[in-house]
Amino acid sequence: MLPQPDLRPLQQPRSREADGHARRWLRAHRQPADAPAVGLAVAGWVLLLPGALLVLAALPGDADPAMPVVGGVLAGIGAALLAWRAGRRRDALRRTARLLPFAEANGLGYAQRALLGPKPAAALREGFDWVARDVLRAPDGAEWGVWRYRLLARSGHEELRGYVELPWAAAAPAPGFVAALRDAPMPLDVEVAGGTLTVTARSGWRMDDPAVQALVHRIRTLAATRDGERAAVASVPMPPIASTAAGRRQAASALLIGAGVAVAAVALAVGQALVRAAA
Repeated sequence: MLPQPDLRPLQQPRSREADGHARRWLRAHRQPADAPAVGLAVAGWVLLLPGALLVLAALPGDADPAMPVVGGVLAGIGAALLAWRAGRRRDALRRTARLLPFAEANGLGYAQRALLGPKPAAALREGFDWVARDVLRAPDGAEWGVWRYRLLARSGHEELRGYVELPWAAAAPAPGFVAALRDAPMPLDVEVAGGTLTVTARSGWRMDDPAVQALVHRIRTLAATRDGERAAVASVPMPPIASTAAGRRQAASALLIGAGVAVAAVALAVGQALVRAAA
């Protein structure tokens, strides 16, 4: 029988101490999954600074009329990227300030973002640009979090799925497992593939919601009571979750592509402005 999780870190009000602890932890445990966001921040500054310089250069009034327009567009895009990045960082800090103490109190491994694909379950192999967010891992190999991916059919729009992944030796779910989840507060799908039992929610869930952690505990308990081969695992502190080798390669490719696109856009815009100014 799995012990009940300590939900108090998710129920207590956030404190400055928790925010500070989360901020230090995030700095000390940077992930390859952070690379695209860092690339966006770099792209924001690369667009903002030249754009601002073009606007300033056009202030005397004798410059080409296109220069302030081009500069304003570049600076506006750069500022929007930086504002978006700042908002995402604040949201990540808020969630980490709750989930990190929860992980520490329950002996779980944690990652705010990790590249853990490809996964064996078909539901977690849809689309591209896979990122596991707010992911937790238990000593018995159970892993759960939010699976983020993108679909070409939706112009790369971000999609989210809640997921629970458990080691599973059988070829199918245990009898009664699926039926026992029919009264869950959200639609759940169950799949066995590659030695894992995967339960996915058809939409994302909030990992810092105590009700979600209670549901995950219920899923893990149902699986444990229906799998006689699973041995009890001692509750020992887990290390932070690291990205897989495939995930690290994915991050490096995304960073190079993003940086190349940003540099090309800046070079094109500045080149056009200089040509107009020289004409």
